[in-house]
Amino acid sequence: MFASLRAVTGQTQVFAALLIAFVSGTIGVALEIYRRRSRPWFVLERVSRTGWDENEQVSLDVEIVNALNGSVMLEHLRYQGGLGRIVRIYTEIQTKFHGRSQKLLERIEASILELNNSTDDIQIEDAINAPLLLRHFDSVVERGLLSGAFSFLPPAVTSVDKMAVALTPNGSSYVIGFTHSRQLPFMEHLLDSPIVLSRLSPLIASIRTLDRTSLVSNLNLVAALLRREIAITEVIERDLEDVLKKYGHWSVDFYILNYGESAMFIEPKGELRVQSSGLSGVFGGAISFEADVYLITIKLDGAKSIRSRTPVVDGLLVNAGESALISFRSTRSHEGIAKADELQHLAENGKSRISVKLRIVSNGFRSRKSASTKRFNFQVQPMQEAVD
Repeated sequence: MFASLRAVTGQTQVFAALLIAFVSGTIGVALEIYRRRSRPWFVLERVSRTGWDENEQVSLDVEIVNALNGSVMLEHLRYQGGLGRIVRIYTEIQTKFHGRSQKLLERIEASILELNNSTDDIQIEDAINAPLLLRHFDSVVERGLLSGAFSFLPPAVTSVDKMAVALTPNGSSYVIGFTHSRQLPFMEHLLDSPIVLSRLSPLIASIRTLDRTSLVSNLNLVAALLRREIAITEVIERDLEDVLKKYGHWSVDFYILNYGESAMFIEPKGELRVQSSGLSGVFGGAISFEADVYLITIKLDGAKSIRSRTPVVDGLLVNAGESALISFRSTRSHEGIAKADELQHLAENGKSRISVKLRIVSNGFRSRKSASTKRFNFQVQPMQEAVD
């Protein structure tokens, strides 16, 4: 009896030892899998409304079309226009007319006042220096001459040359030799437009002879064109912005860092979720909409950074210890999202939060799992950011 009891006890001990070893091994493997899991960390870069389908045709109001067709500096549109062209026009308004055209107009008006009050050639030379220093003057003159918006007045027949103005050896631009400043390149790229070169000669003669009467007349022509173009942009800018808002896509750009010990694979679809106490619901509701993943690359071109987005069609692999700058962009444009008006209101008042829900595949007990970023402030800047 004792012998059989000892046999049973021995078997129990062996079984217990095997069980302990199995459990210990399983726990050890589990802990190792958990330790070596991928671990995402999110750092917000910005929330914006950006990205358009360039070839999408949209209907435009007659006021926008007529105003653009009256401009000599902006691209013209038909009543059905591609979004890509609208983006280009809006970008030009933002980059050339906000500040740049107004600054040039102010300098020209000051120059005309100084010319009218000038009593000698030195004062005339100083008066015309300021507007000619601005490169934007060249582009305005070029557009005006090509369109036939004005014709410059030549100096009086009796005028004589008083300042050095000459074409460069290859004929691509003029060089003006101001007395109290360095030589100034003027009207570059003339080789590309012999028409401009021909129609520019009366202005060049006015500068060369420092003829006050023709200089005042010619600067007034440029100023009048600038005033008209600025007035056109003031009429259409808000309308173009409304079109871009309507067809733009919401984007959340952020850095994702994998500080775990295993690679992780980000699936190409996710979800954007905007939440605010201002939405309907006892505890505040949410607006959720599908989003696509884009990889963002930034290249430096001198002092300018060029930002590009590439759709991640098959997903994105982020290795252990590596990071990526990605964007989750709404699949639908703004007008196609449910509660679009409410979403626009939330974006403008800045009192709501937005988060991104993404699907990740990696090592672990659940190889495919959801992850969410923290909630970021949902407030977009003016539309300038859309054209970067």
